[in-house]
This record gives sequence, structure tokens and C-alpha cells, in this order.
Amino acid sequence: TISECLLLSSVLCATDTVAALSIVKESEYPTLNSILFGEGVVNDAVAILIFKAVEKMIENGHSGEASQDIINTKGVDIGGSEIGQAVLDFFVLTISSLGVGIGIGLLSAFVLKHVKSLQHHPVLEIFLILLFGYSSYLLAELLKLSGIMTLFFCGVVMSHYTYHNISEDSKVGSVISISTFGFAAEAFLFTYLGLSIFSTESSSFNLNFTFLI
Repeated sequence: TISECLLLSSVLCATDTVAALSIVKESEYPTLNSILFGEGVVNDAVAILIFKAVEKMIENGHSGEASQDIINTKGVDIGGSEIGQAVLDFFVLTISSLGVGIGIGLLSAFVLKHVKSLQHHPVLEIFLILLFGYSSYLLAELLKLSGIMTLFFCGVVMSHYTYHNISEDSKVGSVISISTFGFAAEAFLFTYLGLSIFSTESSSFNLNFTFLI
């Protein structure tokens, strides 16, 4: 059905920049690497927002019916008003996620700038940086927004403002700590995805669908 096509399209619309990032090294092309990385993150976040908007549109189409399963979309009437509402929901989610991320980023800059005693405790400063970033993600998820987009814009604001309000020891330590966490997360993710293929039943694979994608 058209609803299922919209859901599938929202999942597949995000481009993957892993191959490009593996070629464009950060040490050789830092600006281009940052642009590609940011583009990939924003694409993933936009795909999630589109999926949520389409999901909400389908759920509204099911209002008053017994079934609320978004996969069972037969009989859902999707017209111009529903599509318009989905577009509106997308922009509302995007602007709200952006606002939450920027707000928490500015709050972190304000706290670390005016609480001078924190500059004598680099560990506490780094902890607060991580706490503010994680809080932006949690708040966005609680509000049913895009946690990825919120965290991304929070990080952008913190890199421009919060970073310059901390001590020199915290600047060095925060870069090393965040880089270590990022490397560990990527290593775990790729390892988990690689090992998960051995725990998947072969009957669930559809080679025709794989070649279609």
C-alpha cells in the first residue's frame, strides 16, 4: 500500500557516508571530513523525523479503528490533508529538536562560564559536558523528538561556546575522552552488527529484496 511505501521510503532515504569518510581522512582533510560527517548525521536524523511524521499520519488514519499496528495499513485513506499534516509534523519536530539542542548547549556554556570554581576541577567540567550532551538526547526522546538531531546541534553549540569556557586541562581531556567514547562505540557497533549475522535465521533473508535495495 501507499502507507507501507512511505514508511519504507522514509527508512531508505538517508544516505550512508561511511564509505566516503573512510576515504576522506580527518587528518588530511579536516574540513571536508567534518562536512561529510555532519551531512551523514543530519540525513539520519531527517530520516527518523520523516518516519515519525509518516507513522503519526498512519496512526491518525487508524483513529477509531481497533487495530493500531502501523504495518497493517490497508484501508487507510491518505489524502492531501493527511500529507499536509505529515509535512507540518516534520517541520515541527525538526524545529523543536533544533531548539532543544541549541537551548541545552547554550545552558551548558552559561553554567561553565559563570561558575568559576569549576575551572579548578577538570574532571567535573568534563563530566558536566558529557551530562549536558546526554541530557539533550534524553529530553528529546522524552518529548518524542529526534534525539540524534538534538544531540548534534547541542554538540555544535557546545563546540563553539562551551569549549571556550573551560580550563585548558579540560579542553585536552574532553577531546581525548569524547574521542575514546566515539571510537569504542563505533567498534562495538560494527562488531555487534558483524556477529549478529550468525544469529539470524537464513529463512528470514530475501535476496530479491536485497538486490532491489
